[in-house]
Formats: sequence, structure tokens, C-alpha cells
Amino acid sequence: MPTLDEIDEATADATYGAIGRFVARFGGLESTLRLHLAEEIKLDLHYATIVVTHDFALLCTAVFKVFSKTLETKEERDRLKILISKCRALNDIRVKVVHGQWFADFEGGTVAHVSRRKLETEDTKDMAKLLIKATDEIRAVFVELQLLLSKFRGELGTPPDFELLIKKRLGELKAMVGELPE
Repeated sequence: MPTLDEIDEATADATYGAIGRFVARFGGLESTLRLHLAEEIKLDLHYATIVVTHDFALLCTAVFKVFSKTLETKEERDRLKILISKCRALNDIRVKVVHGQWFADFEGGTVAHVSRRKLETEDTKDMAKLLIKATDEIRAVFVELQLLLSKFRGELGTPPDFELLIKKRLGELKAMVGELPE
């Protein structure tokens, strides 16, 4: 436990900012996996939230099983396996973030988490830096998954084209399910 002299408000602010960005990006990654799974199994999007309620690890397994049967090449399936492994590793970080005891102003942001595997507390220091890197990894995995799993992958070109396509797709989704939160 830090003493009053060791409390660093700037570190706490950086840590809380890193936590928020990580959690927000992770939520987007989870949503895209759910959306692609629902689309691939031709589940009406009105029912997707009700039916696709897996925990994240099970969602990863479902996405891998379904798309392993529908992706056209071995290279695509191998790439999906790597991306799903990255998703699982990011989920391990998420579990620490949301279930751990935070000391945001201590040693770069420290989290104490009890591992379900070992039933021992593990302290991780400098979490703000780790979360910044993990958030960048989420963005990279998100984009790769979009490119790999998108029904429009034949239409995808440069990143600006990809952004336009995503905006087009969001417009179609809004028409199907109503307004989406910003």
C-alpha cells in the first residue's frame, strides 16, 4: 500500500485513462466478433444480442469453429487461429483489469489480481504502459479481423477504402436495427 508521499496523481490519471481506452477498445473487439458470428450463421441481427451471449472465451471458440469451415484458404484459417489466440491473450489482460484491485497512483499503475488457476494474488506494475500497448494490439487485431471476416473482403482495398466501407456497413446496420449509440 503506498504512503501519502508515494501517491502520484499524474500516474493515477494516466492509469485511469489507459484503463478506459483499453476497456472501450476491447468492447469494440467483442462486438465485432459477435456481429461477424451472427452474420456468418445468418442470425437475424434483432436476435443476435439475445442468442450470442457467450463469455468471451466461448465466443472466440465459436468464431473459430464457424469461420474455420467457411474461410476459403488454409492461410486464412491459419491467420484466424493466430488472431483468436491474440484475442484470448487480450482477454486475459481484460480479466486482470476488471477483476483486479487497482492502485492507480502507485508504480506506474499497479493491479493485484487473484488468478483462478493458482488462487494466488499476482501484482502487475506499470499497467498503464502495458494497457497502452494492449490497446494498440486490440486496434490491430480488430482491423485484421474485419479484413478477414468481412463479407466485403473482396471489396476492401486501402485503409481509406476500408473506412468508407465500414461507414457504409454501419449505415446498413442502422437501417436494419435502428439508431446505434455513438
